[in-house]
Formats: sequence, C-alpha cells, structure tokens
Amino acid sequence: MNKIFLSLFFFLFFIVSNAATDSTTIDFLKKLNQNYYCLTSEGLRDFQCQIKSSLFESYKSAWLTKYGPEDKRSQSIEKVEFQFGFPAAEGFSFEPINYSPSGNVKFDTQTAEVFKHVELILKENLFPWALFTLQPVFDEEALKNRDFKIQKSNGNTFVISSGDEPVTEIFDKQSGICFEAGEKATIKSTKSKFITNPKGFLLSESEADFPNGAKMSLRMESQSIEGFLMPKRLLVQVENIGASHQQNADSAFLFTDYKINQNPDKK
Repeated sequence: MNKIFLSLFFFLFFIVSNAATDSTTIDFLKKLNQNYYCLTSEGLRDFQCQIKSSLFESYKSAWLTKYGPEDKRSQSIEKVEFQFGFPAAEGFSFEPINYSPSGNVKFDTQTAEVFKHVELILKENLFPWALFTLQPVFDEEALKNRDFKIQKSNGNTFVISSGDEPVTEIFDKQSGICFEAGEKATIKSTKSKFITNPKGFLLSESEADFPNGAKMSLRMESQSIEGFLMPKRLLVQVENIGASHQQNADSAFLFTDYKINQNPDKK
C-alpha cells in the first residue's frame, strides 16, 4: 500500500516530459512556490536526527517478553534507536544505532528484516513532507523537464496539468489544500492539508483513497530547531486493508536530537 502511495507522488512530480514549460508558466509556478514553507529555501543544507519507531518498539517489547532481559537477543536490541538524515546519495540516510548482533543467526536475520521494514515505512510515508516542505514544490529540474500547463485559474485556485498525464493538481493559495486525482491512477485521490505560518503553508496532513476502499492518512507535527520547522512526530494510519478490508494499521515516528547545518550564505 505504501509503495502505491509513493509511486503516485513520484509520478505526479518527477516523471520527465518531452517538452519544457513555457517561461510565463515557469514564472507563475515559481511565485506559487513562495506560498509554501521550504526548508532548503530557508537555508537548510543538511540535518541528522534520531528516530523512535512505534513499529520497532512493538517488536522489541514482544521479543523482550519472549526471551527475558538476560538473554543476549534481548540485550542486542534493548537500546536500539535509528539515525536519520538528509542529504544522502538516495535522498535520506537511515541507520540503526546502539545495536550489536546477538550471535544468533536466525534472530539477527529477523532483526535486520525489521530494520529494513521500519526504514521502508518511514521513507515512503515521509515522502509527502519532503515533496512539499524539504524542497520547492516545483523545483528547477521539474520546471526544465516537464511541460506544465495552467488549465484553469479562478481567484486563488489553480488547476495544473503536465503533458499527457491523467492527473490534475489543484493548489489553493488561501487554504493551502492540494488535491490530486487521476481516472487511470492506482490511487483514487489524494489530498494534502497545510497550516499557515509567516513563511508559508506547512504540510500537516496527507490522505489517500484507493479504488479498493482502503484509506491512508498521515499527520505531521513540527517543531522549531535553530529556526527551522522540522518534523517532530509522524503519525500513519491505514484503514480497510487486507482481504476482508477490516484491518487497520497504525505507526508513529518521533524525531529528536537534531543536528542542523545551514548554508553559509543564508546565515
């Protein structure tokens, strides 16, 4: 499910078109960028932080109960947290810390698989935040390689399309709501909501509805770190999943202990 959600956002914003956007539309979209809070535009160069995952904590609690505190398997994971950062070669870095393999091959293999699962869920569900907050919504590469068109402009609402993609993107400068929908898309619709602050709209929620009836919602809480509005807590909820469409899945990520590097020319 998360892979589908990530795929649509990737499809919406990063697929390359055969034609470039005309200069008038580029100027318009650059002005539209200014309505959204953007960390790199504010001078953020890179960051690192530690993350606690409710998903991993659930696994850890089950293992500690099963094996007991004196077992090497329990001791190997007892103090595990995760270090997370940007930039990295693949967008974000992710690494378990305070972890030493127990020596039990089966258990250590299972632990490594859980680490990868936590990383996958975090990166995929953090993507909407990265899309709207980490860098400009319409970045230079997208403006250069994609043929954006303003289909309709009505007051503060703008309907934007790109090439032959079966997708419509709606931006509202007053409410900060972005809505995407495509008749042939694997996701029925997605909607992102923003809160206002003096430096622009800041992503707070993102929801996705799927043709099979499943729903996924993300909620991002922010905190001020050295003047930058950084993630504090990411809450993920998925409803109506599984064969019976009656299963739900929730997870949460807590971001702490930030190390921020700022571009020198922005200080």
